Amino acid sequence: MSVSAWAATVTRAITLDEHDRVGVSVGDVVGHGLAGATTMSQLRSALGTAALTSLDPTAVIDLLDSYASRVAGTAGSTVAYAVIDAPNETVSYRCAGHPYPLLVHADRTVTYLKEGRGLPLATGLRGESNPSGRSELRVGSLLVLNTDGLIERRGESLDVGLQRLADVAATCARLPAGEVCATLLAAMAPPDGYSDEVALVTVRPTGTTPDSFVLALPAERA
Repeated sequence: MSVSAWAATVTRAITLDEHDRVGVSVGDVVGHGLAGATTMSQLRSALGTAALTSLDPTAVIDLLDSYASRVAGTAGSTVAYAVIDAPNETVSYRCAGHPYPLLVHADRTVTYLKEGRGLPLATGLRGESNPSGRSELRVGSLLVLNTDGLIERRGESLDVGLQRLADVAATCARLPAGEVCATLLAAMAPPDGYSDEVALVTVRPTGTTPDSFVLALPAERA
């Protein structure tokens, strides 16, 4: 699969096993500056470790939440975490207070993945844990994970921002993953620029359809 990321906050892609399963995440913290960067770095490392313990995104996020509850400055942090199973063309996911992942289909239709919801990290209000969400991720489709900085604008309903992102993402259905990041960042920017940090990850499964071909080659020094 082809993965591309642009971030002022922190994103991550993790190879989970020998079966081409990959974990991808986007997170956001309440703080800014050095304190915010330190907190995100701690959560990023913890997520990387937790991801290796289970292929179930809910189990991973529950473990991350347990860690976050013991670390100062993490309360209210949000994260979206997805496990991409390329051979079986599926994605499972969990969002802790984070914006919905967006799935762009090969036919240019879009779907927000609204299952697998949970509270932000370290709130102390765990409650009953919902199961992970699950969706098909067929060859020719595109998965987008982002922070709310990409869609929020002052004085505007969040629903308007979500619809704007869906409309722009639909035009990116055939673009390479890296170009999708650049296109979304340019098209979604408010007239006076972004007022919050933005993190963005796009994932496109490799494979062939009647009108597209995607291949990712690992870098080899030789």
